[in-house]
Amino acid sequence: MLANARIHAVHGVALGSALLTSSLLVSLPVRAAERAPRPTQAELGPDAGVIGRMSAGDVSYTPGLAYGGHVRVWVLPWLGVRALARHVAHDIDLGSLRASMGNPTLPPSVRSNELLGAVEPSLPLLPRLSLYGGPSASWQYFSTKPPVGGTLKLIERRGSFVAFGVNLGVSFDAIPEWLRLEANFNPSLPVGQRGDFFHATQAFDPNGGRQSAAGFPKFQASYSLALSATLLL
Repeated sequence: MLANARIHAVHGVALGSALLTSSLLVSLPVRAAERAPRPTQAELGPDAGVIGRMSAGDVSYTPGLAYGGHVRVWVLPWLGVRALARHVAHDIDLGSLRASMGNPTLPPSVRSNELLGAVEPSLPLLPRLSLYGGPSASWQYFSTKPPVGGTLKLIERRGSFVAFGVNLGVSFDAIPEWLRLEANFNPSLPVGQRGDFFHATQAFDPNGGRQSAAGFPKFQASYSLALSATLLL
């Protein structure tokens, strides 16, 4: 009887160990799934920064404060596609065009709206820190606010161009899975510049006589520096 009792005890211990091991193995995938990070499918957030423009000749543009917003969709875990819209305004230093535009007391300004798209492969450096960069293309439409004062009354001018560049940036997950902070740099080259912004237009003197006001030189390059706070969706 003592031998039978020992046998039953051994069987009980073995059965208990097997059941415990089975329960642990069953619970491992569930716990692993609970710890897995939430996959990010898209991002949405505001952008603010500075845009600068360079042009031919001695006409120059003050760097302007830009603001807008963006959305980025992750088509692959390491590949995002960004769409961005923003607005910026620049004061214009007329240089040698000042006399042609009636020597205004306050310079004209140019306001621009931009739609930009970029393809951005991402490279993780640390669990919460990544670099990204890739080609970008944008369409920009702009118009002038006529100058104040001077001997000529100038009309509003408009223009547009397409620009190709590179969008480079760094991102940091301030609140993992929820909030990401980004800084990016976007140099670009404009092509297809068109509109009466670049051509001589009519102006009027105080007596109503018609004069010719010179066109603005074409842009040679642009750049933007921007910061953004992004909500992870």
